[in-house]
Amino acid sequence: MDEAAPGQTGSAEHYTYDIGPEDPMSAAIVYAAADALDCDPLAMPELLYDAVNVDALDAMYPRDGHKHSDNPSVSFRYCDLSVTVDGDTVVLDATTIVDQSDG
Repeated sequence: MDEAAPGQTGSAEHYTYDIGPEDPMSAAIVYAAADALDCDPLAMPELLYDAVNVDALDAMYPRDGHKHSDNPSVSFRYCDLSVTVDGDTVVLDATTIVDQSDG
């Protein structure tokens, strides 16, 4: 990825996506990961449902037009990216991934 789209900064190594006030958190994560990996959101190599409880995530961060900077931070792995949701920002980081293969 050479340039970040509006509301997004970084590269696949460290990528920040500012979530719109009406975007569901789960959709924002999929779109951010797709942008960071330069692929179609409908062709992601992993379903978000396989990485995190999407219903709980969306309930924790309701997209009701209000800022949620006081909500707790949540981190998990998705599509070989470390994902951190912090308030109204999604941060994707490929540099913090640890190879957990048996060898």
